[in-house]
Amino acid sequence: MLAATEAAAVDERLPLDALGDRAVAREISPAAVRLFLRLADIWTLTVDQRRALLLVALEGMTLAEAAAALDIPEGTLVSRLGRARAALREMTGRETPRERRQGR
Repeated sequence: MLAATEAAAVDERLPLDALGDRAVAREISPAAVRLFLRLADIWTLTVDQRRALLLVALEGMTLAEAAAALDIPEGTLVSRLGRARAALREMTGRETPRERRQGR
C-alpha cells in the first residue's frame, strides 16, 4: 500500500501522458510507482552526480572503474556520490545512516 505522501506524490508528480488516465494509474503496483518516483528524482540530480550514481549503483562498477570511466579522480567520484545520495535522501525524506544510528 502506498504511504499517504507517496500517493499524493503520484497525483502531483507522475505525468499523466506516461500513465494514461487516472484509472490506469490506480492499477499500477505501489512498487512500480515508487520506482517511477525514484527515477524521476534521479533525473533531477546534476549530470555529474547522476552519471556517478548510475555507474556505481546500477552498473555495479567499483569506485576505481567508475572514476576511470568518467576520467576523474576517485575522490571526486566519492564526493559526487555523496552529494547525489544526500540529495536523494532529502527528496525522499529519509534519514542519513548517522541519524538512524543516533535514533533521531
